[in-house]
Amino acid sequence: MSRLTESYLSIKDGSILNAVPDTMTKSFFGFAYPQNLFYPIYTILPEVFIRLIVVNGWNAYIIFTILCNFLVLTSMYVFTNLMIKNKLRAYIASVLYGLSQFTLGLYFYYHTISGFVDLIFIPMVFYGIYQIALKNKQRW
Repeated sequence: MSRLTESYLSIKDGSILNAVPDTMTKSFFGFAYPQNLFYPIYTILPEVFIRLIVVNGWNAYIIFTILCNFLVLTSMYVFTNLMIKNKLRAYIASVLYGLSQFTLGLYFYYHTISGFVDLIFIPMVFYGIYQIALKNKQRW
């Protein structure tokens, strides 16, 4: 959440070019903390832009969580449907993936924002591995 706050405060102060700061100086009471040097903050910038519109940090987080959950379900449905060509099974796989204990733990227990974004791309990775196993070089 400190990464989100830092980016939000940078953009709010008019520094759009500093939306992804290397060191965080606006949060943590001005202490220069280099947390963003090793973290892919680009994945959570959509939440910062939602917060600019909504203003309330918690509501922006909830909206971003709902958006990511929708994208997790959608990506699993699309790539499962590409693999097995059965819409019902793809829908069931999507619901099982989106509501699994691991996914819900990331959402509600750990509040890992980048974990939400990672779960969107994992079905794409498995689809690529599936295409490599089939030796279909054009699709992977």
